[in-house]
Amino acid sequence: MKKILVGIFILTICFQNAVSQNNNNSLHFATDDYVALNKIAQDVNNLSEFTIEFWVKFNAQLNTDYNTFYAVNTSDYGNRFLIRCAGPIDNVSDAVVVYINDGSNQYMVGTTPIGDNKCHHIAFTYNNGICLLYLDGELEASANYIIGFQNMDLHSLGQEYDMAPIPTSAFYHGELDDFRIWNIAKSQADIDNHKDIELVGNETGLLAYFNFNQGTPSGYNTTISNLNNLAQPSNNGLLVDFDLNGSSTSNFITSACANTMVNTAEHDLFNQIDIYPNPTSNFLNLTNAENILSITIRNHLGQIVLKPEPDLLIDISTLSASSYFIDILTSNNRRQIFKFLKL
Repeated sequence: MKKILVGIFILTICFQNAVSQNNNNSLHFATDDYVALNKIAQDVNNLSEFTIEFWVKFNAQLNTDYNTFYAVNTSDYGNRFLIRCAGPIDNVSDAVVVYINDGSNQYMVGTTPIGDNKCHHIAFTYNNGICLLYLDGELEASANYIIGFQNMDLHSLGQEYDMAPIPTSAFYHGELDDFRIWNIAKSQADIDNHKDIELVGNETGLLAYFNFNQGTPSGYNTTISNLNNLAQPSNNGLLVDFDLNGSSTSNFITSACANTMVNTAEHDLFNQIDIYPNPTSNFLNLTNAENILSITIRNHLGQIVLKPEPDLLIDISTLSASSYFIDILTSNNRRQIFKFLKL
């Protein structure tokens, strides 16, 4: 009986781990935890144009002292570029602020309150001195400053570096999700149309992509030390001082800002192809899908694992329990990609 119980326990753990891989997670920053992203410095070195975007959800009362979402510091801990919450010197409360050091201290200060415990999308674009800040798809601020990221810069999420003897500071308290950096200055329409769509990681122009879909939400994730970079797996982030122990909010959690649509070519609201049930054990049903040309199923590494015959009922019973992406192409060149969980 003991062997049977142990076997059931192991199967349960394996099942939970398989399910966790498909969770739409975010990372919750609590006290003095942060993510070191120094490996991406080589990818963003001396860009003449770029876009940075991500989701946040936080309480303004816990973020009143320049609490930082994303920071780029010089190798000697000076401030080069910050996207943060407003602080005392900004003459505004509960808004997003972009700090830029172009030889002197420059600030782009938003006006919209965002610390309302609701999901907000922040995007910043740079194009040869033209700086634009977007909030939830709408232009929030604009300015003209020069930004020059360097190969030895220090990149981080959830804090910004300061001078010794206390090099870390301005810790963020709240959720952060779906962090992306592109090598182009995306248009407002492009940002707004795709901010709700989860990416695969191989999209053109994508330099860094962290979707935070790791571990078990609010579970024991102490074996996880890296934050996966789906665009450049060799340039993962490093989780620093997160508890990840199941009894703390310093952990991966179920995202409040999640979307199950992945990299959809057309973002119209009508006649979207859909899949169900999800999760599923044996079959996937397609709706609103006519004249299907091809169906391709890939694993989380982008490898093709199944190419079923074009049909509205897809047999996935041969797949192992894990998360997958189904790529559907129709005769009118309509293409949609969805993530699903195979139980």
